Amino acid sequence: MDDMLYLKSICEDLSFGSLLEVPDRIKKALEYKVYKIVTEQGCFSIKIFNKEFVSDEKDIDRIKTTLTLEEQLKEHNIDIFVANSYNGEKLQKSSDRYFLVYDFTTGKVIESHNVLLEQCRVIGSLLSKIHNVYYKEREKVTLPYMHIRWRKYLRLAEHKGSALSKILSENIKKLEIITENCNNSLNHLPNIETICHNNLTCNNVLWTLNSAKINGNEDLKYGNPYIDLLKTALYWAGAKEYNINYNLFNYFIKEYYKDKVRPKLDWSIVYSVMYKDMLKGLERYIKMALMIDNNKEKNKEKGEELAEKLIKEIIYYNTIKDEIISRLN
Repeated sequence: MDDMLYLKSICEDLSFGSLLEVPDRIKKALEYKVYKIVTEQGCFSIKIFNKEFVSDEKDIDRIKTTLTLEEQLKEHNIDIFVANSYNGEKLQKSSDRYFLVYDFTTGKVIESHNVLLEQCRVIGSLLSKIHNVYYKEREKVTLPYMHIRWRKYLRLAEHKGSALSKILSENIKKLEIITENCNNSLNHLPNIETICHNNLTCNNVLWTLNSAKINGNEDLKYGNPYIDLLKTALYWAGAKEYNINYNLFNYFIKEYYKDKVRPKLDWSIVYSVMYKDMLKGLERYIKMALMIDNNKEKNKEKGEELAEKLIKEIIYYNTIKDEIISRLN
């Protein structure tokens, strides 16, 4: 069933009435698509999950945890999109696909190269409020090392004639060093847990007349606030575009700690551990590109595109590491 027919079936299942306009796809990610629909019952955003990424109980439990955290943040006056409930459930299923329904809100997304100090002030303060909702000192747990064999993937890319072989070859030593440093730092972070958004990028903030409203909450979970702070500050300062603005970065950090005591940390450890999700994501994209673990031919080009972009991002982050750490200290 194509997306248009699927959206019509959703309208029937939830008694939304007829579609009054052609659905407009407003967002596309690897794991899902988002459509704006206008119906007789109102205007909604429909997030449809791709079957291959939401297929078992583990995936469903992860989504349900995210939905619970959305509600918790809303209860603490954080302006965040919260999925609607129907028949007592937020996560809906029609045919063999899962979806979520949100009330549609009009607003604008700021391009990352147009970020101003005021936006950094708002988001820095907002992230601080998110981290304040829940705070827990965890017991010491030894985290397992990541065993990522970058040279194995390089050899396979060369054997298959993959477009990734060149960029992997050029950066293989740096990837190995970054992975080793990350592994050596994993068990030296402060054992603190808060609610973390983990993907509070420019694309996931809708600016309305009165506020900045958070969406793109699929990575919302409990985690280390220092990692979330560092990643988010780098996002808003332009690092993902390989063009860091250190004034924006400084201002973001200043606003985050405006009502807090800044802790004494070894920020080089935080910086090294920040790479963990990036490295695991890169391995996932490389497997897509090389069609490992039953990845499909249709995902090959997307995997190559995402892997190449993430390698460039990882290497760029490595070039600015010393300057960022000096400013944090």
